[in-house]
Amino acid sequence: MTLKNDEVKHHHQMAVLYASAPKPPSSHFETSKEEPRVPSIKLPSFSKDRDDYPDVTYWTEKEWTDWMEKQKNSNGSADKVGFLTDEDGIADKNQISQISERAKVLWNELEGNGQAPKSWKKKTNSARNYFYAHMLADFPDFLLADGYWKLERFATIRFPDWRKARKGQSGVLSLVFIVLTV
Repeated sequence: MTLKNDEVKHHHQMAVLYASAPKPPSSHFETSKEEPRVPSIKLPSFSKDRDDYPDVTYWTEKEWTDWMEKQKNSNGSADKVGFLTDEDGIADKNQISQISERAKVLWNELEGNGQAPKSWKKKTNSARNYFYAHMLADFPDFLLADGYWKLERFATIRFPDWRKARKGQSGVLSLVFIVLTV
């Protein structure tokens, strides 16, 4: 991937953002039925010019959903996260795997601190911002879009799998605990 001058500046800005991003909130914070007290994270509003990235196929969410609809109507198949491309328009399976693994780590951190939502649609602003800040710092290709739709769609698609796997783990851990305490 060849970086342009503005990309180098952007990567530096994202590194600063990542370094200043708070750790997940401690479970020692007071909690209530309202959103827990957590450090505030302001997301960057980097606007990229689509003309600088002509090979990025899906800049808007509508372009992606229109393409998916065409695939569905023609009985074609499509990767649910095929919108994740680099500046050359390539969806690298290795990169997508790395993105997925990083997301799991962040969701585990949120879970360990009592901040992971039951579903991604029920996330708090602080959990979303924590996740976004780290993912954008690690994978700036999410910004090759109109807004944060790629990151939101990715999380909406992958979070249920993570949640289901965690539920299975907690069930096994509960069973082990019950057996050990009997």
